[in-house]
Amino acid sequence: MIQFIRINIQFFFLCITWIIVGMYAPAFSLIYIPATTLLLYYKGMYRELLLGFLLILTLSDSRYFSLSFASEVKNSYIVLLSLFFIIDYKKITFKIPFVVYLVPFLLIAFFCIRYSPSVGPAVQKTISYALLFLVIPNYISVILEKDSNQFFRDIVWFMILILTCGLILNFLNPDITYLMGRFRGVLGNPNGLGIYVLMFTILFHVINTLYEDTFTKNERIFVYLICFLNLYMCGSRSSLIAAFLFLLLSNFYKIDKFFGFLIFIILLFSYQFISSNIDSIIISLGMEKYFRLESLERGSGRLVAWTFAWQNIQKHFFLGLGFNYTEYLYKLNYAYLSKLNHQGAAHNAYLTFWLDTGLIGLTTFLSGFVAIFYKIRKITPLVFPILYAVLFSNQFESWLTASLNPFTIQVLIIISIIYYKGFSGFENNENVEKKELANESPVPVH
Repeated sequence: MIQFIRINIQFFFLCITWIIVGMYAPAFSLIYIPATTLLLYYKGMYRELLLGFLLILTLSDSRYFSLSFASEVKNSYIVLLSLFFIIDYKKITFKIPFVVYLVPFLLIAFFCIRYSPSVGPAVQKTISYALLFLVIPNYISVILEKDSNQFFRDIVWFMILILTCGLILNFLNPDITYLMGRFRGVLGNPNGLGIYVLMFTILFHVINTLYEDTFTKNERIFVYLICFLNLYMCGSRSSLIAAFLFLLLSNFYKIDKFFGFLIFIILLFSYQFISSNIDSIIISLGMEKYFRLESLERGSGRLVAWTFAWQNIQKHFFLGLGFNYTEYLYKLNYAYLSKLNHQGAAHNAYLTFWLDTGLIGLTTFLSGFVAIFYKIRKITPLVFPILYAVLFSNQFESWLTASLNPFTIQVLIIISIIYYKGFSGFENNENVEKKELANESPVPVH
């Protein structure tokens, strides 16, 4: 990590100036940060552009009022990245077409805007969702083509630095890093930190699997230690289970894909039994305080959120009221839901997609999203464990329904790395399609 700072000292100080300017001159940051991203682009620093975007998205998740500038900056940042992508489109030798799989969903989402009670945010969020899936995978392609090994080291140490800053701040002033008695680091809430660490753990595991010589044994131990420490301290139950599920299934899939799928089915059907006896299991382990047993039964208000969502889905079953409708609906009923011990939105990506875009939208999104994973299934045995972990995590949080957060972008980075590893040996994407039609899959990476 120290070596990362030393090698990237100029970019490191640039990030510090972003934060300082944003905290003390938020209005000026709306000019300063986009201006410096233009400078990065003209110098061909695509890796730094992506890392800078990841930093802004991470800061935008924070609840610190002084960092609220990031929520405004991220909108202009994704627009600039999109403009850069358009300018460089013909220069990109290997394109990653993930957005194509979501075209039916995006068409439904745009159609639903006509029914939206908040048209402005609905349009903005729909466009940003499309831009994220269009731009980020292709930025990854350009970066990997230039220097994949350096990018892997930079993004890992960059995110480890963010997680370490949370631990250091906790040591200096725990009041800053705790929310309602739970550790949140520099993220907005403990569950957000849990998702952040979950996705980063998967990203790091993928890099180590596909590019084994990128990190030394001691570096791997250090990274996993920081991840485990953050995940343990935040106490996010769903992220802990998702991480365990991912690592468990990854090992079984390495042995045999069918065996791995069988284990997943067993876990899936045993979920009800585990849920019914979770109190006894936790008490027998003596971990009732850590797992917050008193709130487990009511799901920390999630059951209230899910019931409320389902009731409103009946009103617009097949077509929703556009992106942002769920957030609008829950804010509108904040007083009522607070009395029932609920805060936040639906806490379930599938219910959120259903409310926003209807059953048709939910179906087209899941079809397109799963199709992306199916396309890269033969490149590495990690593909389906990643899919399972992501889908499981979104059963309890709605992060996949938003584009400009520090979680969804990590999914795109992960699957883009896998796609590039499997198909970048061909001159263009047409060759990829021809290869698939001929049932000649890329050599699996173990």
